[in-house]
Amino acid sequence: MRTLVYGLGESGAAATRALAERGEKVVVADDRDDERLRSILKDLGVQGHLRAGPEVLDCADRVVASPGVRPEHPVLRAAEERGLPIISEVALGLELIGSGVRVAAVTGTNGKTTVVDMLRRMLEVSSVPHVVAGNSWRDLTGCAAEARGAGLLVLEVSSFQLHYLESPGFEVAALLNVRPDHLNWHESFEEYVDDKLRIFDGQRAGDLALVSSRDPVGRSALEGLEAETIIVGERDTAVREDRLLLRGSRLADV
Repeated sequence: MRTLVYGLGESGAAATRALAERGEKVVVADDRDDERLRSILKDLGVQGHLRAGPEVLDCADRVVASPGVRPEHPVLRAAEERGLPIISEVALGLELIGSGVRVAAVTGTNGKTTVVDMLRRMLEVSSVPHVVAGNSWRDLTGCAAEARGAGLLVLEVSSFQLHYLESPGFEVAALLNVRPDHLNWHESFEEYVDDKLRIFDGQRAGDLALVSSRDPVGRSALEGLEAETIIVGERDTAVREDRLLLRGSRLADV
């Protein structure tokens, strides 16, 4: 399997390192060319192409697309025309982790980093081994082995990362809210919504899907899901005697 990592940002570099460490054939490319990118290429120690166009696909069986590369980019369009699989860095990270790790994923236009940080604090206070990764946190491909060891992954995912993520099957998936955003990356608000809703793809009975009572997009998405669904609102939560309660039951100490 020959993997082309397209986009030399932080996630692209992390994906490249992870693949190279596994001894896999990896090529990295970017449509830009400057001294910083040349330095990154040198540090990675893999075959690289700068100012690369669709011709770079000749050396690839699949593409890992960095989140900064828009879907209509000529290289990604050409990859689709050739029938090459395109995945995100997060998808690659989940592939490297494999099965046996519980994943709680959070997305939303606003508040996802804050919610993930709250989950992190709760798990730390409860002494539960875990790893936090994605979007505003560490690149998932850079901590896949650590996540396997912990057995629990808290993952913040953006719409960019979800765009090329097929049926992840998260044990817990939370959609906080959806508002018009990133429409310079997505072709339309409808596409943006579709990408956000991918967080629920692949969930099964026994999994958990959470949305906000204030978000019509999330509420409308729950119909037809196999996962157990919970609609969370301000009336469902309370703080009493330093305890956070959800529907009257203790969720965490605060």
